[in-house]
Amino acid sequence: MQQRLVGKSLPVWERENFDSLAAGARLLGNDMAAAMSEPTHTRVRDTLEYETRDASALRLVQIMAGRVAGDAMIERAMAQSKRVCDGIDEVKFGSASA
Repeated sequence: MQQRLVGKSLPVWERENFDSLAAGARLLGNDMAAAMSEPTHTRVRDTLEYETRDASALRLVQIMAGRVAGDAMIERAMAQSKRVCDGIDEVKFGSASA
């Protein structure tokens, strides 16, 4: 991934203040979007968006953070989920360069 970040995906890494985990989550979204059909895109995007709202009970985020995660880990998992969504949007809607 490091090689990818200093190559064509450097703008993603810069946007994420050179945080490789954050940039990796965004690139994962880019890759997912490139591989998804439109119906799959809609379902995945809607699920990720819903699961990062407080009203969802944050089930997906809690699973990502781990069973006994504290607030900091839950916040980090939520931020990563949102970055995956952003990466999906970049490819599907052209909101930024991947």
